Amino acid sequence: MKIKTINKIAIGALLPITLITAIGCGGAGVPKDAPQPEWLTFGSNPFHSGRGIGQGAVGAAKWSSPFLTSTAIQGSVAIAGDGTVYLPSFDGKIYAVRPNGTMKWATNFMGTGFVHSSPAIAPDNSIVVGSNNHNVYAINSNGTPKWASPFVTGGEVISSPAIDYNGVIYIGSGDSKLYAINDDGTLKWSVATGGIILSSPALAPDGTVYVVSTDGKMYAVNPDGTPKWSVNIGGSNESSPSVAPDGTIYIGSNNGNFTAFNPDGNAKWTHGGLGGCRGFAAIGTDGTIYFGSTDAKLYALYPNGNLKWTYSTGDVVNSSPAIGADGTIYVGSNDRKLHAVNPNGTGKWTFLTGQSIYASPAIAADGTVYIGSNDYKLYAIK
Repeated sequence: MKIKTINKIAIGALLPITLITAIGCGGAGVPKDAPQPEWLTFGSNPFHSGRGIGQGAVGAAKWSSPFLTSTAIQGSVAIAGDGTVYLPSFDGKIYAVRPNGTMKWATNFMGTGFVHSSPAIAPDNSIVVGSNNHNVYAINSNGTPKWASPFVTGGEVISSPAIDYNGVIYIGSGDSKLYAINDDGTLKWSVATGGIILSSPALAPDGTVYVVSTDGKMYAVNPDGTPKWSVNIGGSNESSPSVAPDGTIYIGSNNGNFTAFNPDGNAKWTHGGLGGCRGFAAIGTDGTIYFGSTDAKLYALYPNGNLKWTYSTGDVVNSSPAIGADGTIYVGSNDRKLHAVNPNGTGKWTFLTGQSIYASPAIAADGTVYIGSNDYKLYAIK
């Protein structure tokens, strides 16, 4: 392990945060970090823990024919409590797919462009997603628009939304701003960063919002939109933060470093010598940190930053991992395969798709693993 110093830049005073206490809630309306029946968003929940309650996928297709779209699938799915899978596609649509692989509906009001953003499910069961046409859309569970018009930003919305327990939506844009959007589609606040935002924001239990920008910095923003701090993490970054139950923030970088930060913005440790890190790091129940790298490896680190093991795939890993209830880690790779890896780092099985995989897997409550591929198909693995 290589330890390096990360410079912290204070950009605002730390304000007192009133914690909201409610069953199933953390501070400022953030759900507790515990696996839920739903896979609500990119990373399963607003913390990006990457954990689900399902277990037991055996590596065989659940459907005789994968669900087919007209273009590549690079965003990840969200899964509702009734098992409905919400799928983004580069054809500019969101598809609602039943657990048996048949289509409920597809949007027809999102205009031209592609959807790289992964959808998120709000507390009222509506679906929120961004588009490269600069808009953020809210969709009712029956496929109709929730808002009279989409929320318009000044740039492409590649970022995936994080939604707190009160329905506030946090999402980044190509106009170099982090937005907080009220449940009714109105602006709550926006914060400017030094570069465009491609990654998904993560929420802490106290309501702090963390987001990474291509200016090589991670920003911490208070729930009221006031800046808290920023840190240099290096690289033109597109990875997303993950937040552990103790408040530690984990983030990878394109410069080959993976760093753990304290909630005050000071670095705890850095593990260097890696390939570029994209996506988010999944956090196991024992604190093990899992993430993919452009050096064609899945890494497992102990909570102190020491290497636990590496697992080699055949190509670059752009996908973020998902962890089943039995501890199995699932991750996609540019080798066209979904890899299932045992908690000790040995391979369990692989599932071959027709093209490279950029999307991250999601785990349903019944143990089904869903993954999209650049071959235009959504796969369900039983």
